[in-house]
Amino acid sequence: MKKILIVDDENNFLLSLEDGLKEFSDSFSIATANNGKEAVAVMEKEKVNLVITDIKMPDMDGFELLAHLSAVHSDIPVIVMTAFGSSEIEDRLDNMGAFQYIEKPIDFDVLIEKVKDGLAAGEKGHITGVSLASFMQLLSLDKKTCTLKVTSGEHVGSVFFLNGDLMHAFTESLQGQEAALEIACWEPVEIEIQHFCRQRERVIESPLGFVLIESARMKDERKDRASGGKGMAEEEQREKKKKAPRAEEGVVREIDPASLVQPAETAEGFAREIDPASLVSEPEAPSVPPQIIPMFEALKVMEGVTRFAILNREGLLIAELKNGNEFGPYITMLLTATEKLNADLGISAPQSLVINKRTGSKILIIAGPHIIVGLDLSNDASAGSIADSMRPMVQRISL
Repeated sequence: MKKILIVDDENNFLLSLEDGLKEFSDSFSIATANNGKEAVAVMEKEKVNLVITDIKMPDMDGFELLAHLSAVHSDIPVIVMTAFGSSEIEDRLDNMGAFQYIEKPIDFDVLIEKVKDGLAAGEKGHITGVSLASFMQLLSLDKKTCTLKVTSGEHVGSVFFLNGDLMHAFTESLQGQEAALEIACWEPVEIEIQHFCRQRERVIESPLGFVLIESARMKDERKDRASGGKGMAEEEQREKKKKAPRAEEGVVREIDPASLVQPAETAEGFAREIDPASLVSEPEAPSVPPQIIPMFEALKVMEGVTRFAILNREGLLIAELKNGNEFGPYITMLLTATEKLNADLGISAPQSLVINKRTGSKILIIAGPHIIVGLDLSNDASAGSIADSMRPMVQRISL
């Protein structure tokens, strides 16, 4: 059976609430405490599903109790009641993640509704066998408010979403963006969903897309180290292939005439002659470097990005082009023109460039040492924040 803890320093008020809630004894039981310290002691001994607390109390007041709940019992919904309501107190409660707020004298019917809502919000759903990154992207797209308890083996972490925004994260030893990056690297995971968010102050400023891109890079690096540098060996092989001589399109390779006779015999037993025209190499399709695949996947679901292209100085590497294939070359043209203008003026080339279109949308170009990312952004997208979050990743990628 579920248990509700009521915390108030007025004994008569406690007794009246306890008595009024007795008719719901088949749905939940009641525990009481006279201040925050007593409430903490109760929660150390038994499981509590919902806390109803006053604000002004001796020894340990409601704000101190809320702080304790946020740090130690972030999965417990809270209803705050006070006779000293004010906009300032309400703002403080909202920032601390109080689930609901009610003023004294208490309207008992309203309190019951809030209790029911609170217990429903505290119910947990479990998900296994699903990608954490994909699930977090869905939460963002659907603008969900919830707390995720993520378990992977012995590791446990919490991730907080408010209206689809990634607000905060905790592990046993990390918090904020570092914790979110670490949790996103875990696999396999079990996800427990709590339908409220206690962390209302935004600590993680980077967009979710950047966090997922960076965690994918971290995960790849860990796999490379775990495989004894296999990834580095594969990279060296790719570099050798790049440097190896090969035929250019439409050009016959220079070869030893003696090699025109194949050692393999025909059915008649005579050596075949090779048609020199067959020595013209077919142009190779450009390969997509694996380092940019995580960035590509994250950009596909990034809010505000309508299309994008990832290029190097030689041409298009990969793109998501919903409105034709002209976007990649257009980005190259814009960046080339900008760099030429800056060179003529004696100005260093910018790391990012924003171009406002007549429609109100924007084109954002971020240039790194090895790749160029061009983004077509919707009218309401923040080019500055997207540039700030993407620039470190673009600068780090090496091809």
